[in-house]
Amino acid sequence: MISENSAKQMSAGAFAHLGAENIAYIRPVEIENVRYFVLMSALGQELVVAGSQEAALAAAYDRDLSVVKLN
Repeated sequence: MISENSAKQMSAGAFAHLGAENIAYIRPVEIENVRYFVLMSALGQELVVAGSQEAALAAAYDRDLSVVKLN
């Protein structure tokens, strides 16, 4: 846990990335008329391409990532 004093001294960029290594989302993509699901890090890095949403979710749990829903 970060102290209040430490949080006040962090840059806006550092604060935005706080905890980002533990968060991911799943994005559907279509490649050659086939739907895939890409597990993406919170910072936009592709981590896994899976054939189903369930497989992408399992990959997230295997990596101890929390998956968030984006609207």
